[in-house]
Amino acid sequence: MVDDELTEFGQDSSVDELGPEGIAEFAERLAHSRELRSVKSKDAFSEVFESVMTRAERKKHGQFFTHRQLVDHIIANLPITPTSTVLDPSCGAGAFLSVVNAKVGSPAVYGVDISAKALAMCRLNLAVQSDGEQISIENLAHADFINDFQLSDFPEVAAAGGYDVVVGNPPFMNLK
Repeated sequence: MVDDELTEFGQDSSVDELGPEGIAEFAERLAHSRELRSVKSKDAFSEVFESVMTRAERKKHGQFFTHRQLVDHIIANLPITPTSTVLDPSCGAGAFLSVVNAKVGSPAVYGVDISAKALAMCRLNLAVQSDGEQISIENLAHADFINDFQLSDFPEVAAAGGYDVVVGNPPFMNLK
């Protein structure tokens, strides 16, 4: 399926060779694919993301992926409602945000990640998990949460008083 979509997209190469902008455009196209909505593996997007991110890239940014069972357990034990505003400050491929979205319908979910590739996969993951409904790309910020992100990057959240829940798997790295 993905190979067919790549061919139709005009690419004879792998997803990794598309680059961040190409992945984002490809993700938008795949988000509307009927075949993609039938993806059964809940970890499919994390697996794809891990395959397109080199070990060196993941290590540089401290990216480690959270298993779906752990994500499900964490989200099940948080007081998230349909009116909750949820932030994942290191959203990666969107494991936490997609489970939150599936749990309560379509709350305001926001994600930040240092990797443009990660955000492209997150956008795709959210679109598929929400059965093809349009996901606002303004809810995903390409930034280093520790050094560059400001609450004002999402002004509507700042105006409403902030986030109700902050959840995720933070990057693990040595600070120098």
